[in-house]
Amino acid sequence: MEDTMRKQPTTLENTEVAVKKKSRAPIVALILLLLLVLLGCAGYYLLLREQPKKAVSRFLDYAKAFNLDGMSSCVQGNKLEGLEENKLNSEAYQPFFQAVNQKLEYKITGLDFHKDKATVTVEINYFDGTETYKEAISEFFRSGMQQLFTGGDMTPKENEELLVGILSEKAKNLPDKLTTTTVKYPCKKVDKQWKITKVDTDTINVITANFGAFTEELENSTEELNAMESEGTTADEPQTQDADSSDDTQTTSTDDGILDYSCDRFTVKYDRHELAEDYSGNQCLLVYYNYTNTSSEATQPMVNVSLRAVQNNEACEAAFPVDDNEAMDNYMAEIPAGNTVSVCQSFELKDTSDVTLELSEAYSFNEDVDTQTLKLQ
Repeated sequence: MEDTMRKQPTTLENTEVAVKKKSRAPIVALILLLLLVLLGCAGYYLLLREQPKKAVSRFLDYAKAFNLDGMSSCVQGNKLEGLEENKLNSEAYQPFFQAVNQKLEYKITGLDFHKDKATVTVEINYFDGTETYKEAISEFFRSGMQQLFTGGDMTPKENEELLVGILSEKAKNLPDKLTTTTVKYPCKKVDKQWKITKVDTDTINVITANFGAFTEELENSTEELNAMESEGTTADEPQTQDADSSDDTQTTSTDDGILDYSCDRFTVKYDRHELAEDYSGNQCLLVYYNYTNTSSEATQPMVNVSLRAVQNNEACEAAFPVDDNEAMDNYMAEIPAGNTVSVCQSFELKDTSDVTLELSEAYSFNEDVDTQTLKLQ
């Protein structure tokens, strides 16, 4: 009977259990409190780490819209030095850069955080406008030369408007290919706000699609146009290059020794050559070629074609033959789109030794050169 009966706890035992439970309660509460404090500290630390990331994200979001004021507000001192130095903060260029930067994509890939300083690493996919700018500057130079030779001077403002117009057309049909680069942004907490301390050249190149790299080239082109205007250069005084400059060019892999050149704007095919007499009574060389305007607008051979004659390792100067003909006039004429005409260019001669012709696209970054050697005796 006693084995089947459950043993009942005594009053003393019940009291001891209650005391033990009460003694554990403060410990559990303390542990929970410590956990909450630790979680709060961890959350606060994580929140602090996110602040420099957010600062960089804001900057790049503004960059995607090419919002100059917005980008400046994210930088210590509120100044984008790279843009101001290269005059890329001009309102004239903003529509083009806004179109370009719509393609910009970014991803934050790293953070080096130290209290009030941090470095944020970002992988950026952006449009590299190198080839677009080359095309634009070539068109800019050709258009400027054409305007110059037709007797009109261009002011600096007109030069800028011309370039902006060309870039605006380019922006309508940009390639989809993007370039990937990694940029590190140094950040600092200033007056309770995180700011990027310095915007380096890499960032300027990203948000301007590498336009800054061509600022010097553009200035050189403009200065050359202005210099030619001030010197009174006319179509009757064609410009020649030094023979040494041929060392920087590359011949095409299909160069067969006969002038047969083609590019987006025109084609040139050698026709013949002959000797003539210039106004000084000296012998000169006449080179005839067929010029086809393959562009969609009227063009001038003298603006598009760069033909050099080299004799004894020296560039031959332009000659002025006694007798004129239609082919010579065509060199300076406006050739309608799709038309083919005979063009003649003349060169001074030192003697009757061989002459090497070098033909390329004028005012272009296209380095293809076609060559042909003429035997004069």
